Amino acid sequence: MNGSPGTNDPLPPVLPPVRVNEALTHSDPESDWIELYNPTATNVNIGGWFLTDDFYTPEKYRIANGTTISPGGYLVFTGTSSFELGANGFKLSEYGEQVYLFSGNATTNLTGYYQGFDFGAAPNGVSFGRYVNSQTNVFFVLQSTNTPGTNNAPPRVGPSSFPRSCIIRRISAAPMTFWTSSSSCTTSPRRTCRCTVPSPTKSGTAWRR
Repeated sequence: MNGSPGTNDPLPPVLPPVRVNEALTHSDPESDWIELYNPTATNVNIGGWFLTDDFYTPEKYRIANGTTISPGGYLVFTGTSSFELGANGFKLSEYGEQVYLFSGNATTNLTGYYQGFDFGAAPNGVSFGRYVNSQTNVFFVLQSTNTPGTNNAPPRVGPSSFPRSCIIRRISAAPMTFWTSSSSCTTSPRRTCRCTVPSPTKSGTAWRR
């Protein structure tokens, strides 16, 4: 039905690769938010597209008709004024779940494009952001600083409240002793610790792979 007999089928529409770029998922007592980014060189109309926290239920929050993102621009949706409203409204879970964008048209039908991420638990007030490493692998990681409406910050390495300790950077086939600066020593807040790594070939030494 509505095909093209005798001719080649038309190519599917080319949809702009707008992407989920950042999200605040643990925001007590404020509101969650989701940031989208337009990597193209033209305005993109995302009216009729959808945001969701469940990949298998894409049509949760329909973006208003006429909503556009400028070239290389960002658009932030605040939950209390957008995706948390209505019968299908949702909040992002601080314990981890999903955030996805799906393309749609004026008649509320999905049109084939989607992009998004699964994410884990988050500390209060710390956002997740899209991060591309040197091997071009894409991750959705906790950020060192929240950056709604602008370029993402570097990844957050670890909570500053975690104690520092000896970090083993190399394993040798023979026992080795090295000295390292550490704040986990019990005798003072900061001193030099001596660490010994046993040989994996020594009899009676238990090793895990």
